Amino acid sequence: MEIKQNSLRLSDAMKIYNKKFKVGVLNLLNAPTGCGKTTFITTDFLKNTTKYIEGVSENKSLSYDKRLSKILYVCDTRMLMDSVMSENNKIMTKFGKGSIIEANSFNSIRKILSEDNGSIKVMSYSTLGYYIKQDKKVILNNFDIILADEIQNLFKYSKRYNSETNKNGEKIFTDGEYVCLIDNLNEISKKALLIGLSGTVNSIYEFQKQFNIDFNLRNIFTEDERKTLYTHNFEPKYTNCIFNQIKSLDYNKVREYDAKILIYTRTIRQSENYKKWFGMKGLNAEWLCSVNNKKEIINKDEEGKEVIEKVKTMNNNQLRIRDRLLYGTDEKGNNKGTLPDDLDVLIVNSGYETGWNLTDERVQICFCDTSNHEEQQQARNRIRHNILNLWCLHTLYNEDGIVLDYNNYGDLIEREKQISTSIYTYVYVCEGKMKELDNKYIGIKLDKKLKDEIKFLYGIRGLNDKEVTWTTVKRDLLELGYEVKRFEGKNSGTYIFKQGEEIRKDIKREVKKMDKLEIVCNWLANKWDGIIIPVFEVRDILDFGRKSWENLIKGDEFNSFLESNNIIIGAVGGRGRTLYFQKIKN
Repeated sequence: MEIKQNSLRLSDAMKIYNKKFKVGVLNLLNAPTGCGKTTFITTDFLKNTTKYIEGVSENKSLSYDKRLSKILYVCDTRMLMDSVMSENNKIMTKFGKGSIIEANSFNSIRKILSEDNGSIKVMSYSTLGYYIKQDKKVILNNFDIILADEIQNLFKYSKRYNSETNKNGEKIFTDGEYVCLIDNLNEISKKALLIGLSGTVNSIYEFQKQFNIDFNLRNIFTEDERKTLYTHNFEPKYTNCIFNQIKSLDYNKVREYDAKILIYTRTIRQSENYKKWFGMKGLNAEWLCSVNNKKEIINKDEEGKEVIEKVKTMNNNQLRIRDRLLYGTDEKGNNKGTLPDDLDVLIVNSGYETGWNLTDERVQICFCDTSNHEEQQQARNRIRHNILNLWCLHTLYNEDGIVLDYNNYGDLIEREKQISTSIYTYVYVCEGKMKELDNKYIGIKLDKKLKDEIKFLYGIRGLNDKEVTWTTVKRDLLELGYEVKRFEGKNSGTYIFKQGEEIRKDIKREVKKMDKLEIVCNWLANKWDGIIIPVFEVRDILDFGRKSWENLIKGDEFNSFLESNNIIIGAVGGRGRTLYFQKIKN
């Protein structure tokens, strides 16, 4: 039987492919995001546990829906923990007893385990590592099944939070909770059924190869089988700078379709920059960060460099949005996973990479401000439906803008994609294009504050630019047809003009000149019937003096207007030397 790609939910795939978990290994349930991993675990697996364990006879009486206290559920972020905890009512209904309890201290876990209250225990990887470090028997002797959700982040966090650089400039691991947990994975897998849930497992194998660690890993699905599992569309366009694409987006169309936007970025600093930009453009944006109690956190910026940021406390509005995503707007969970009507843009960082679902169908645009492919997939798949537009950061490309990847031998190769049976094309990075400036910046002297504002609102980072500077802004303005001029003397300063309209609005005599120009251009464009008319007659109709009229019609701005409107000034055969305005055909 041929199975179509992206067609199977996980529960069906487990049965069709006769998949089973094995004690003694780390079972990687490598199913794509959105195919129903959590649903499978909390329903079919718990009700028919022995059916899915290798070497065990099927026996419903031994299933774990009646022994929830022997299950440990481990999460990567507080957001995922809160999301799991919010499903409490569903579990109570489904199994008829117990509740999910957050085991958050060493003393409480002993008490909870001794009371055997018939509930799944939930904790973070950091907390589990702490317990393993203190007394691993507390875990090993009390749990039969350990479900490790988003397990790829355990390995990522160990490199980020449990490492340091030695005197030789080498990165070495410290004796932290994440490292301790990783060191004990093989032992844990021999004592309990260990299942790691992850839609992006490549980083686990890369970690194993990089540090030469002998894990007993076992993928549940082959690559071909995995392709048949359901997931949402992932069809990214790539850019060298996400801010470029944010600035290039047609927001008139966004408003027309009542679309909303999700942005994933790694740092709080960039989250605040994006919110500021949207605010200056008249759009309502808000960012969310972690609610943990750390004062500082190590993040990676858009270039992949580590930065230490102070953890900010979210305000009431931010907390309301977070609660709405997790719990809804009332006790029944209405509006769960949706955005408020007046919120145009939601900005999240790495604390929201996993563990929550955005079901609001109005969210149709996603920007992933990270070049890490697994993070891109995780962030995009917070949106639980197909979307129209996905932009992802890619910082490795050649001089032609073709996306580059490393092959298995460490060589850089140009990425191609198949567009038909035998036709392939290169994948390119798009740098974006500067939009036209608001007229308020035209013809006025630009001080440093205004230059910085233009850089921030309009500046595009080119493929070969390290950053947006006034020099790169001038380059792009000239390409758009603007003129950027520096004046010296009494009224010195830098000005931006539209082509052929060199009028400094902050100088009275030039404004007066501009007013006269507008009067003539408006008459020729809207009052004149297009039939030839003597130039002096137009001058008399508009009551211009001879000298000011001659200066005006010789000016570059006026002649630029004539050219763009297919009007010429010249004599007409048989009518002497009199000059006429004449409309010419294209």
